[in-house]
Amino acid sequence: MLNEKKRNNRGDLHVVHLESDCLRVTLLPEVGCKIASILHKPNQFEALARPIGFETAKEETKLYARAYPGAPFDQFDLSGIDDCIPTIDPCSVENLGRFADHGDAWSRPWNVFEEDRSACSVKAYFRLSSIPLYFERHVRLDGNTIFLDYRLLNESIDEHPWLWALHGLCRYERDAVLSWPEPYALLNAHGSESFAFDMRNLSEVPEKQAYKFYLTDPVPTGEASILYPSQNMRFTLQWDETQFPFLGGWINTGGSAGSRCIALEPTNGFYDRLDRAIANNKVGRIAPGAEIFWQVRLTIAEA
Repeated sequence: MLNEKKRNNRGDLHVVHLESDCLRVTLLPEVGCKIASILHKPNQFEALARPIGFETAKEETKLYARAYPGAPFDQFDLSGIDDCIPTIDPCSVENLGRFADHGDAWSRPWNVFEEDRSACSVKAYFRLSSIPLYFERHVRLDGNTIFLDYRLLNESIDEHPWLWALHGLCRYERDAVLSWPEPYALLNAHGSESFAFDMRNLSEVPEKQAYKFYLTDPVPTGEASILYPSQNMRFTLQWDETQFPFLGGWINTGGSAGSRCIALEPTNGFYDRLDRAIANNKVGRIAPGAEIFWQVRLTIAEA
């Protein structure tokens, strides 16, 4: 069981549990405020990918380590929901400098400034080290839906480009089925070849591989889902497509660090790297002193 004790690099982490009649959600503020678990209580369905070794671990917190700024993402737990900001892949931007792998959020401790377990709600924030931006996320539960309310504040006198993506590593099942807005075409983010199988049907995706892709065009509506037929469950994401018009995906069948997961990633940048998104003119920009707000809804329900 996760617990709260003395601080060290692994284990004994500050843990926040939120619980409704339908859901039990676990957050780790010291590990990028990661959403580590979403459990659908009526049938004990875990919606998120868990760290390698989770099934046999005697102390769950020792599977998570406090990362350091600039750390390589794939050397850590590869699980749960993180926020990627201001980039996904590492890159350099002229006049701004070098940006770390998967951005700043996942490798920083966040500050919890409001926690109300009776209202199934917690607010936390951190400040980016790469760009002078304040980033806040309010997690709250209502029935079988998790609301993620975001606030981004530019604390400088300059306009800044920014890329955000929801980096949600979800449960992998061989019979899972993905859905997203149609019509669509897929871009292979890791090569020029097209996919010789239907990426939506996990049963067709080769084993011990890892695939990153994007829908080539802006989505007409901000909704995508993962159906788990053998568990009779569906995980649905909803967001504002006018703010985040692009959708990426990541399917890992054991080819990357031995983990298995599925991710559907709404984003405002196309694609993966802040420098590339700037060059493509498909990136967010925030004016001096401006604030931007958005919401993502995650619903776990029987199919």
